[in-house]
Amino acid sequence: MMTTYRRLDHVRRSIAALARNSLAKESDLYLTSDGPLEAHRDEVMQVRDHLAGVNGFRSVTVLSRDRNDRLENWRVRRRLLAEHGRLIYLEEDCVTAPGFLSYINAGLDRYAADPSVFSISGYLPELPTIPRSPFRLLRLRRFNSWGYGIFDRSEALVRCRPDPGEFNRLIDDRNFRKAVSRDVGLPWFGMLRRVSLGEILAFDVMANLEILKRHLDVIHPSRSLVSNIGFDGSGEHCGSANRFDTDPEPGIDHPWSGLPEDASPKARRALARFYTHGFRRYWKFHTKRLRGRLHLPDSARPPDTVL
Repeated sequence: MMTTYRRLDHVRRSIAALARNSLAKESDLYLTSDGPLEAHRDEVMQVRDHLAGVNGFRSVTVLSRDRNDRLENWRVRRRLLAEHGRLIYLEEDCVTAPGFLSYINAGLDRYAADPSVFSISGYLPELPTIPRSPFRLLRLRRFNSWGYGIFDRSEALVRCRPDPGEFNRLIDDRNFRKAVSRDVGLPWFGMLRRVSLGEILAFDVMANLEILKRHLDVIHPSRSLVSNIGFDGSGEHCGSANRFDTDPEPGIDHPWSGLPEDASPKARRALARFYTHGFRRYWKFHTKRLRGRLHLPDSARPPDTVL
């Protein structure tokens, strides 16, 4: 499943890269096209014209809608998971390496009976302290939505948002704060706060909440198989940045089903440090927490969102 909106160049590049995967012709591709805001109508229509001619896969299904509703992507994913039991998810700005589908499918097969594994991630940022070679699997505890495989059992755990009371309990829980600091980075709390207030809808933030609470793992490659090309100022939330740039793994000849696994906590700490992005943000979080500026009043509860 790949979600699209209005960035035609990104869509073209991402689909073309996916079609170069060795398993593309054995894969059923579902493409969603969100309803356009009036200012974006022409761009969305150009994307839809391109989607109508996509080939190179076993099947291609385009799911277009008139109304702009990001939550509907969540609903579509759940319907597909209910039908198939597993799914590979991409966004329109995720350019994959030729071995991406083989890697994700092998991971879904390998961990299908392992309830401790939440998902298989295709993306990993460049971590200077973690060698990329030899290519191996890393057991980490941070979810990333830039190209992943997921089981229906995992998707079923994820809610749309916590209520303010739950958020306040989590931020006051010393052990939970330690887990956040160790595995995902404390700035994640700021995103969870925005989700709790109903300001944003973020599956990745809520997935990380369940992963941390339930002590689940996300399997990552030691060298990324996805490059996110959306940090060029064209996206809604990405802005411009280069710290997320990767040099994707080029090989397609790995024995994907037999890769060694590395569960070292060193990689977990390195990933959390990457997303904390310096001690200034670390101390900023604790200063706000101690001054009570992060807690939410019960009156802040947004209307319930139904999937």
